Amino acid sequence: MPGYGRFGVLSRVELERFCYLDDEDRRLIAVRRRDYNRLGFAVQVVTVRYLGMFLADPVAVPSELVAYLGEQLDIDDPSCLGEYMVRRTTRFEHQAEIVTSYGLVAFADAEAELAGWICTCCGWPTTNPIAARSRLRPISPRAATIWRGGSSTAVRAR
Repeated sequence: MPGYGRFGVLSRVELERFCYLDDEDRRLIAVRRRDYNRLGFAVQVVTVRYLGMFLADPVAVPSELVAYLGEQLDIDDPSCLGEYMVRRTTRFEHQAEIVTSYGLVAFADAEAELAGWICTCCGWPTTNPIAARSRLRPISPRAATIWRGGSSTAVRAR
């Protein structure tokens, strides 16, 4: 079983369900000129969508994921993904564009609203009631942040 923030082995059914690139994804990917940049951008889109976070090493993903994305993008040699890391800033520029394009927010920016939403859903009193559903799409934090946030929410609820 994969750990937090890691891919496990992906079946074809899981790839088709969670890693399919829709028209909006393809529009954003298409502006990249080189195959390795198109594939790298696609890997980051799918990674943040599937895991809820960007990886420190964005190309450290299962080979079946790279092959599946390569098929969708008509990239003959998906091993070109290794070139994606040559220019260090590319991955960060792509991450910033993905965050903006998909309306994502950092967990730290959504933590208070998310804690209020959890309290509301559980029927716990909160000093900051919010709507029944959060409109934010936070990027997942590290595991330690989740533990810290969960324990502080439980303390406030008591």
